[in-house]
Amino acid sequence: MASLAELQALHGSCNPSCITTRCRAKGIVLRLPEHGALCISCDSCICFPERDGQRKPDFIVLYCPSEAPSSLWFIIEMKGRVSDPGRVVSQIQAGAHVVQTSPCFRVTGRPLVLVPIIAHGGGVRDADFSQKSIMFFGKKYRINFKRSGRSLL
Repeated sequence: MASLAELQALHGSCNPSCITTRCRAKGIVLRLPEHGALCISCDSCICFPERDGQRKPDFIVLYCPSEAPSSLWFIIEMKGRVSDPGRVVSQIQAGAHVVQTSPCFRVTGRPLVLVPIIAHGGGVRDADFSQKSIMFFGKKYRINFKRSGRSLL
């Protein structure tokens, strides 16, 4: 799993470490796969410098299952309730942009596929996002929804 080792090395200078074993924030939890995944907390990552009003997702997960032909980038925003769907979309899009452009996320290997996710505790309506998508390397990806406590996959 060279891609995971590369990503871990690229984030070795984050202090405190942005690499986490849990995908948990705002009372929302997603279970990560036991093998083949590396989770980055965007709040601790140097690729998202502190700036007033900067949009960023909560987590970015690289998943590289050994048998799959491609690697998956999960861009995850945790929400209890959503009052501004446009802001949520811009947070996820900001994560996709950083994965595309930042040297901190340049890993070699298989083709990359984006899976944008809003993880929630029940206060999110899918209909608020039905016309929204995230651009990643020139392709549109539809936003997925996961209830708190569920598996990422």
